[in-house]
Amino acid sequence: MIAAASGRVERSFYEPAFGNQIILDHGLDEKGARIRTHYKHLYERLAEPEEVIARGQQIGTMGATGALGMMVHLHFEVLIDERHREVKAMDPNLFWVNGVGKVTCFDRTKQYRDRPFKTTYPVRCKGM
Repeated sequence: MIAAASGRVERSFYEPAFGNQIILDHGLDEKGARIRTHYKHLYERLAEPEEVIARGQQIGTMGATGALGMMVHLHFEVLIDERHREVKAMDPNLFWVNGVGKVTCFDRTKQYRDRPFKTTYPVRCKGM
């Protein structure tokens, strides 16, 4: 499991429904909304609260923890908090570096801008 974008670990924890989880805070977007990514069902958490994380850095391992973790997979969310009004889960396909709907694998030889907020795939792509 790798970070889809640079950020700071807000939480690294276990809870019974979704198992081992990590929440990364990516700061504010251009409209002032806080952006977070949430990684659930991890087998192992490799990042601690307040740790600064680079895009592509390993933060955990794939797992099936929690009551809802029936098979090894990643439950990945992009969350937008519009000035503490309402946290909304957004479609991750809206945030790929290569454009809407264009899954972007992390490539360690490339440089990525942190603004505007864009993601790369949170799991290592084959051959990468």
